[in-house]
This record gives sequence, structure tokens and C-alpha cells, in this order.
Amino acid sequence: MSSITTDELRDEVGLHWNWLEEKPDPGVVVSERMEFVYANAPARALVSPEWFGKHCSGFLPGVDRT
Repeated sequence: MSSITTDELRDEVGLHWNWLEEKPDPGVVVSERMEFVYANAPARALVSPEWFGKHCSGFLPGVDRT
């Protein structure tokens, strides 16, 4: 049984949302569980390298888990 690695998941999600790279403003995509799954280049410049898969409340000040 093979498992999907974080890099493989990131690559698959990136293929779906890469059109956001054309946007000049920061943009992110979050999952139904409020985890970061994609950030375009302007947004990646604003967050730490370990943003992928992290819950929004861990990166956005003043946001609670609900």
C-alpha cells in the first residue's frame, strides 16, 4: 500500500490552483477543514515555508478555531 506524501499532495493541489499565480495580489485556498492548501507567489512571500497543511488559526492573528 502506498501513501501520498506531502510533496505529492502539494503538487496535485498546485496543478488545480496554479491559475492563481497570474494574480498580482496574495491569494490562498483553504480546505473545508480550514487548512492552507495553496498560496500563490505573493502570498507565499508573506508566510513561513511550512504554511502548507497548517490550520488558518495558526497563521492568522486574531482568528479563533471556530
